[in-house]
Amino acid sequence: MVELVITIMIVGILAVSVVPRFLDANVFQSRGFYNYAMSTLQYANKTAIAQRRSVFVNLNATSGQVSLCFANTFPCTVAANQVPDPTGQRPYVATAPSGVTLALSVASPYTFYFDAIGRPYNSADTVPTSTFTGLTATISGGGDSRTIIVERESGYVRS
Repeated sequence: MVELVITIMIVGILAVSVVPRFLDANVFQSRGFYNYAMSTLQYANKTAIAQRRSVFVNLNATSGQVSLCFANTFPCTVAANQVPDPTGQRPYVATAPSGVTLALSVASPYTFYFDAIGRPYNSADTVPTSTFTGLTATISGGGDSRTIIVERESGYVRS
């Protein structure tokens, strides 16, 4: 009987503290956008290497968008400059859902590019001189925050 009462108390405590978190859609949307934004940055890096050309990335905290383009123009409206997403859709734009925010360690909107070997450069830089000092993007929603870091020298995208 004592074991049953203790089990019921533990289940009650879990129900009060854990279940509301599972029912909050912002937690799932925040995690989903974090994964999408991180994979978008990794995709930009790998596309630049695979196609041996620069891929520009535009991060806009106000609109919550991460956009890719082969030219330094955003929005990327010229079809020849639009980076296709993995399914072939153009242009490649990841937008944060409602309730999810994107914050940057630099002024927004911020544009940088990956060169043909995957190294990051600020949009005004010319190869081989990079003034890119690294980038941290924080995605928040549902009481959760996750960061994405783009390394200065290698262009490695990590959490």
